[in-house]
Amino acid sequence: MSILRIALRLAAASLLLLAVSVTAALAHAGLISADPAGGAVLATPPPEITLTFNEPVSPIGFSLIGVGQPTLPLTDIRPDGAALSVALPAALAEGSYLFSWRVTSTDGHPVNGTVGFAIGKPSGTLLAAPSDPALAVAIWLTRAAQYVALFLGVGSLAFGLVAPVPDRARRIATGLVAGGLLLVPLASALQGVDLLGLSFTGLFSPTAWSAGLASTYGTTQMLLAAAFGAALVGGLTGRRAVVGIAAGLGILAPVLSGHASSAEPQILMRGAVALHLISLMFWLGALLPLLFLLRDGSAEAQAALRRFSRLVPFAVAALLLSGVTLAIVQLGPLDADWLSAYGLILGAKLGLIALLLGLALVNRLWFTRPVLGGEARSRSRLRRSIVAELVLVLAILGIVAGWRFTPPPRVLAEIARMQAPATASLSGATAMGTLEARPGRSGPVSLTLHLTDHAGTPLKARTVVVKLSNPAAGIATISVPAKPADDSWTIDGLMLPAGGNWPVEVEARTGDFDLSVLKGSLTLASPSPEKETKMSRSSSLAAVVASSLMLSAPQPALAQSGLLDSCATGQVFAAGDISVSGAFVRATPKGAQSAGGYLTLRNSGSAPDTFTGASSGAASDVTLHEMKMNGTVMEMAAVENGLEVPAGGSVALEPMGYHLMLTGMPAPFVEGQCVQMVLHFARAGDVPIELNIGGRAQMVPPGGAEAPMEMDMSGMSSMEGM
Repeated sequence: MSILRIALRLAAASLLLLAVSVTAALAHAGLISADPAGGAVLATPPPEITLTFNEPVSPIGFSLIGVGQPTLPLTDIRPDGAALSVALPAALAEGSYLFSWRVTSTDGHPVNGTVGFAIGKPSGTLLAAPSDPALAVAIWLTRAAQYVALFLGVGSLAFGLVAPVPDRARRIATGLVAGGLLLVPLASALQGVDLLGLSFTGLFSPTAWSAGLASTYGTTQMLLAAAFGAALVGGLTGRRAVVGIAAGLGILAPVLSGHASSAEPQILMRGAVALHLISLMFWLGALLPLLFLLRDGSAEAQAALRRFSRLVPFAVAALLLSGVTLAIVQLGPLDADWLSAYGLILGAKLGLIALLLGLALVNRLWFTRPVLGGEARSRSRLRRSIVAELVLVLAILGIVAGWRFTPPPRVLAEIARMQAPATASLSGATAMGTLEARPGRSGPVSLTLHLTDHAGTPLKARTVVVKLSNPAAGIATISVPAKPADDSWTIDGLMLPAGGNWPVEVEARTGDFDLSVLKGSLTLASPSPEKETKMSRSSSLAAVVASSLMLSAPQPALAQSGLLDSCATGQVFAAGDISVSGAFVRATPKGAQSAGGYLTLRNSGSAPDTFTGASSGAASDVTLHEMKMNGTVMEMAAVENGLEVPAGGSVALEPMGYHLMLTGMPAPFVEGQCVQMVLHFARAGDVPIELNIGGRAQMVPPGGAEAPMEMDMSGMSSMEGM
């Protein structure tokens, strides 16, 4: 069997593997958690849904659909680093809902998914629309064709900087470059269609074109257009300097987007990508010119072969060095899923590269020296070997184009680590249990509790209450009733705003006078501050531009973060029959992730109204809590089903009573500033308010008379900011 036939069969097998892998269109970013969680059944409509990812993302589109209802676009979006909060309609009816989301990750690839939840009780099943396989195939073919145009088109013309390029090879290379240039608008439009989640027919939508060009991949395409255009001019006019510029632009373009270029450390990874591209462009770009030069044994052909043979070892060494570097980073730790679609494609690529290197070694050891000596038979064999190399190159470029649809194992490992649950073993005099928090990190979590007696028999409890605290973070007891499931008890969407050690106490009532108390400790991970605050150069530039625009705008400088430089004290805010007065929060130290909000609600109407919740750009979550004494211990618990404001009456949210708990603040609260917030009511609707920020020990609204405390707080845990 000839070398060419072996190469053709291996290339066909590799492309078949790629066709199987390309159906799963995943990208770099991954969803870590959703609040409310998928499958949650809620008593009241949530004011918003919060998505947490493994890296910062940019929003694209969001929608909500209920059973038998039209799709409702959602446009009130609040990005916060690796998290996104999307406001939901205020008056959702009972039943099942499907929330669809679509974002783009830092490597420019779109990511999408759905979160299903129900209010009251489920009313049916909703399924997400399937992806369009024709779109995935079109994206793959376009990307593979552009790789061919870059390495065999621009690369062949750039080989003219080292040795003469025959006219026939120049014509083929110029044709490939022209094709690559024509593919630029198609590639940009396909990217836009994929970003917006459209079908293949959306290719003719102007919105898709503008979305594709505005993405980071659009920047890559613009550079490729410049590279192909310059190469076309250089190829037609014979200007070597223009071809050199084209090669530089062609190497720079892929560095700006993609899995490898977005990985950390950026300097190492982008440098490795650039070195990889340079070595590939030299090696692959030499194949077409050498194929046509070696048709005869001219002195020009021998000089070109001699020069290539002298330089190619350096290109191969650079290729191996950069390739190993990229593979080590992208594969991730040893416990990552190296047999994922990405790993299988990498294995296929490495197999073809090994064969390519084998052919190159055969050429160098057995064919090159006789050809340089003028042997015609060896020259013919060398040309057949180069044809086999070109076949393998086409297969390799097709394989590489498939990486567009697969997340690297390092990303899968990171997502798995961030989604991993935290587990606490609980024990008591008459029972034992296991408490699982998913994900096992600070933020919104879902708790699952399994209870048994000491013989291992499931414990039949009437009610279960879970109590958690975090004294080190200044968080007193949070008491939450659990809901029964098949063989467990669950709590969905519980906000645990700090990492570290959380002492747990579970009260399981098994009879009128029987109460089992179990205790244990739950350890939650904290987000990595280094990862959250690190910015790329492009992100820093964007931040500078955004800051300049904010400073030149007429609104207060902090308004975009839900904070105001200042506001008047003693303000009263009203909507319908509801008025709000005395609104304030306390200043927080740097890095604090919780604070308390206080105000007075008055209802001048003839019917009661219900305060259902609040939202603010100054905090990722705002919930209603109540503090009350349980014996000698002050406990804090979330208030379910809202807070009623009676007709003609008022309700005070004040320290040591009902209060708003703000968590996940992107910036500290500074005394003298103000927090913007929207309160939600069942009848009055939304009431925008401003809360004055007082001192850290503030007990009454700023500007009011400070009242002395007359409460025994000896049994209360430290609560910074509550």
